[in-house]
Amino acid sequence: MSEGGKTFKELSFAENFILSGTAAVIAKTASAPIERVKLMIQNQGEMLKLGTLDKPYKGVIDCTVRTFKTEGLLPFWRGNLPNCLRKLGNLTVLLVCTAASSSLVSVSCFILGYGVTVTAGLMSYPIDTIRRRMMMTSGAAVKYKGSIDCAVQIWKHEGGLAFMRGAGANILRGVAGAGVLAGFDKFKEMYVHYRLSRKPKA
Repeated sequence: MSEGGKTFKELSFAENFILSGTAAVIAKTASAPIERVKLMIQNQGEMLKLGTLDKPYKGVIDCTVRTFKTEGLLPFWRGNLPNCLRKLGNLTVLLVCTAASSSLVSVSCFILGYGVTVTAGLMSYPIDTIRRRMMMTSGAAVKYKGSIDCAVQIWKHEGGLAFMRGAGANILRGVAGAGVLAGFDKFKEMYVHYRLSRKPKA
């Protein structure tokens, strides 16, 4: 790619993966406490029924303070490892298929993007299930020792299908991901042409 007489080298797959993966892991780790608080507030009704929560949360601050008082700081990152692994898995599929989609027309690119998003979502869904279970163990009688222990307990007590429970929603959510995948390269191409057209000719 060139602009203003300067040539820019395209990043290799490995460079793209390392840079994007590092950014994704940092972002997921930084937002993990927010994600856990959100998930606990969303599921507090079920937690009240199960007896793992004694009274409803009054809001985000109340949930954060009560969790910190009862569990400490580190549990806010419970489930972060499987979340990062899930993101890296999605990123691998996305980078591979983004390269393949660069020569396709918009409709074909959208179809490919939809397939990529759904496939990546379904492949990483078992990891996402483990992440949610670990994040939702606040006050529960069963405490998972780690990601592997969580996976073993789910398999032992609920069976393999429990890992994919609710995965059907990923098929609908994939439409948005397909639009992003199909549109990003096209918008980038339009932007580069726009920038080049504004450069004064020598």
